[in-house]
Amino acid sequence: SCTSARRRNPRDFYGEPVRVFEMKPDVERYRWLTMRREDDFNVLADLAGTSASGSWRPLRVEWIDDDLNSRLPKGDFPTLGSTPTLSQRAVDELIDVLVENGEILPLDVATGEPCYVYNVTRTVDALDESRSDLVRFDSGRIMMVKRHAFRAPELEGVTIFKVPQLRAPVFVTEPLMKRITQSGLTGFSFRQIWQNP
Repeated sequence: SCTSARRRNPRDFYGEPVRVFEMKPDVERYRWLTMRREDDFNVLADLAGTSASGSWRPLRVEWIDDDLNSRLPKGDFPTLGSTPTLSQRAVDELIDVLVENGEILPLDVATGEPCYVYNVTRTVDALDESRSDLVRFDSGRIMMVKRHAFRAPELEGVTIFKVPQLRAPVFVTEPLMKRITQSGLTGFSFRQIWQNP
């Protein structure tokens, strides 16, 4: 029928426009973690959307204790390179979403409190390169995205994801952003980067 053949409006999935946010730690207001062995940052760099749980060993980390950091509170989403890192409280609060979309990998924190790397394995090919403003390497690979555009139908039911073209950025849709914001979890920063027309 004409009705079933009609392309579904992405707003039908959410009841409101689809909004995408980049999720990062609040680096200005909360304390940072660092590796006790510098080489271990390479392990984090290799987490590019593929499973790591089979070979994972807890990386040894510590809270940075310089003049600036020692005055800041510890948040639920501390900075550790560019990899999402979570407190036990954040894992407990978001466990259903986390398990469905990635791997919760334990860290060995010098002060003993549990913290985890979150390896996002949900990769969605939703970046609309033709409508995004991109800076590319000579090879054609994307260096930077100045303005994002996404294909909204690909984001149906998606809460947290990466895109195959980019290794580091973690994106969330509005339902998860609101859930985190309203939960009282600290240390998260969200920047809206796209809304479907």
